[in-house]
Amino acid sequence: MHLLKIWLLFFVTIFQVNAQSSDATELAVHQINQLRSGILLVQLDSKQQEIYLLKNRGKKALAETLEKEQYLKNKEICYAFNSYFDFCPVYYFYKAYAKELRDGNFSKVVLLDETLEPAYKVDLAEQPYYITEWGYHNPKVAKCDVRPIDHKGFRGLFILGSDFVELESPFPFFVKERKFLWLKKDAFTMVEEWNDALHTFLAVWQLNDP
Repeated sequence: MHLLKIWLLFFVTIFQVNAQSSDATELAVHQINQLRSGILLVQLDSKQQEIYLLKNRGKKALAETLEKEQYLKNKEICYAFNSYFDFCPVYYFYKAYAKELRDGNFSKVVLLDETLEPAYKVDLAEQPYYITEWGYHNPKVAKCDVRPIDHKGFRGLFILGSDFVELESPFPFFVKERKFLWLKKDAFTMVEEWNDALHTFLAVWQLNDP
């Protein structure tokens, strides 16, 4: 069944790539090659501000519950990428560093490895990188500047450029969180689907490359 899904994705991707303008396809090909030779930075949320506010209001139990829930969610995301993503090396960072990362202040950004321990040897100035996050579809805006009340569109796993703006089709830049209104995918399913989509897009381009 999994092999069948990959083949279906392969032929759908061929159709999508051929239907796009040459400029859009050329950009997407450049991006997929950059990602393949670079690294992926996965954004995690610590809920730091919410936890701080709860503690300040004397709601220590709620703060501890939220902290534990978010920790487990981040571990699930980490396990999902460790288990199902092999397109390029992966590192992690917390949302609190998003604007520093966007502005190129790499010395102020703490990257984490697959165990969520600091990865001090990664030099972001020396290699291309792309960013992925769980969030809402907000095209053509820097995600690190979007407030919660500004969220629009569907929720899913998105890939962003170093400017925190979503990439565009035909690049496979998202996986929807819900297959149907009542069926929500877990992190493992979404990461596996997206990993397959990236490999398929690269294979289609290599097949069509003269």
